[in-house]
Formats: sequence, C-alpha cells, structure tokens
Amino acid sequence: MPSRTLRVALRPAWRGPNPYTAMFADALASEGVTVRELYQNAASVLAAGDVLVLHWPDEFFYARSLSRRFRGMRSLTALLIAKYVQRKRIIWVGHNLVPHQRGARVSRIRLPVFLRAVDGLIFLSRASQSLFCETYPQLAAVPAIVVPHGHYRSRERSLPSVRDVAGPRPVRLAFMGQVKRYKAPDIVARLVASLSPDRCELVIAGQCKDPDLGSELTTIAAGVSNVDIQLGYLEDAALEALIDGADAVILPYRDILNSGSALMALSRLRPVIAPRLGSLVDLQNEVGEAWVWLYEGDLTTEKLAAALEWARQPRDPRGPDLSRQEWALIGSRITAYLRQIVAR
Repeated sequence: MPSRTLRVALRPAWRGPNPYTAMFADALASEGVTVRELYQNAASVLAAGDVLVLHWPDEFFYARSLSRRFRGMRSLTALLIAKYVQRKRIIWVGHNLVPHQRGARVSRIRLPVFLRAVDGLIFLSRASQSLFCETYPQLAAVPAIVVPHGHYRSRERSLPSVRDVAGPRPVRLAFMGQVKRYKAPDIVARLVASLSPDRCELVIAGQCKDPDLGSELTTIAAGVSNVDIQLGYLEDAALEALIDGADAVILPYRDILNSGSALMALSRLRPVIAPRLGSLVDLQNEVGEAWVWLYEGDLTTEKLAAALEWARQPRDPRGPDLSRQEWALIGSRITAYLRQIVAR
C-alpha cells in the first residue's frame, strides 16, 4: 500500500534571496513531497501540513526591537498550538548558532520554550551537530540527520571550466556574497593591499549593509591597484562571472558554521581558501585538499603567501567530486528522515 503524501511547510522555501532554500524545496518536491511556503503569521503556521521546517527560526527567540519581540511571541504561540494541539512536527535546519544579524538579543524565556518544541534537527555537517549540541544541550537527544550542503550546479547559466594559473601573472582572488564584518573582508583586503600587484589581485563583491565597513574597504582600495571593491547586489550572471574570473575564492571568516559560498565556488570549479572552522573541515575531507585549503587561526601575510602558492597548483579539469552534494541524494535522505519523524 503506497504511503500517504508527506506535506511539508518550509520557512523559507522559494521566497528570499538565498538559493539554498529553493534547491532544498525542489529536492523534497522531486521526492513526491507536497511543499508549501511557510509565512511568519499564525494563519500560515496553523494551516501548514505535517511538518514545519525552519531554516533560520531567529524570530522565535531573537529580537532587536520591542515590536519584533512582540511578533516573535505571537509566532511562537502559533507554533506551540501547531505542535501540541494539531500534532505537527517542528524541524530546525541548523545553519547558524546565532543570527546573521549581529546585535540581536536572545529571549531567556522564549528560547527554552522553542528548544522543547523542536522534534528534529537537520545538520549540514558533523561539526555543526557537535557545536549545536554543545551550545544547546537540550537538543542532544533530539533525532537528527546530517546531510551535506548541496551544490549549485542546477542553477548554472553557463558551463564552468578549471582555470590555469601557470605563468608569472598574479593570482586573482575573489570574495563574494554578503559583505559583513564577521566574514573578515577587511582583513584580506589589507593583506592583499600590502602585497605587490604582480603577486596577487583581489576583488570583493556583494551587498554591504554596514556603512562603516563599506567605507573602510573603499578606503583600503583607494590607495592600491590590486584591490577592487564592488559593493552592491549581484545577479546570478554577474556572480558566475566574478567566480569564473578568479583563480580561487577566499573566505577568511572570523567565525562560521556553514558556508554556501564555498559550495558555490566549488560548483564553478574554483578552489577555496578558508579558516579551519565549522563545516569547512568536513567539506575539505569530502572534496580533498586540492580543492579546499584551510588555515589555523587568523589569516596572516605568511598564510596568504602559502595559499597563493597552493592556488597555483594544477587541478583535475573535471573539477571536485561533488557526488555527496547531489540534491537527488540529499532530497531522498531528508524525505525518509521526515517520514520517520512523522511516524514517531
């Protein structure tokens, strides 16, 4: 007898700027799951299907203003009714330990309530799972699954190719994505600015909502020829062109749990330079040291010099092995996991 169609509401699914959630939603839909968008209102929560999957549930226990705290309490109340009255299951996808928006305040009342409501956890790496359970010991006994961050090849507008870095020309590095202080674009900009232009070039591109950081980066680039700052939203075609024009993508995070930018770079056959933090360790183990170069501690002139030498190494023209990051496999595993949670 065929199993009943699984109904899953995602927040977000296809809405929002992050393509990961859309690929996540498409992967479940390809498995025959009925997928709908979950909005931040009581009606949407109460009308949802069997499972509510929350990618960034910050509104339930973090807030930066009184009005947002009120909305968070209202949303959490609806979530509790959905769980305890309607018997829906609550799943948290563990992207971040704390919100991307630094400065938000955690509610000491709402956080424990939300954690008790979680029925399942989806992690993108073993490192993520370990850090989450250290930070929130209450979640250690919650059923969890670890699936890698999927690749971006289904969204490609053009076919990528491996870039040859032979010869005396400078190594060209790219930093892309949301330009935020915790990602340390200022550190790499200053380091590259201190080097001779014939050794290294750097382009930093992406939306920056921090005026002080934007001004700082612009000032650094103003006095040198090998640092290019392009602040603003990048369309998909422009993002591809930026990555394709680089020899390597550098992501010098001050702290990080999971990195979609690293998977985007690898999907375009570009090696990644990053700190030994969070899921990046798992990613290096999966794709190999030829494609992910990790350093300990803060990025320094010496570490950057070693990274530039590494970036010049020849690489397999077929690119990194991203078979573990195939969305068909990820969708199948998550669907099976969600069915187990619903059956409990």
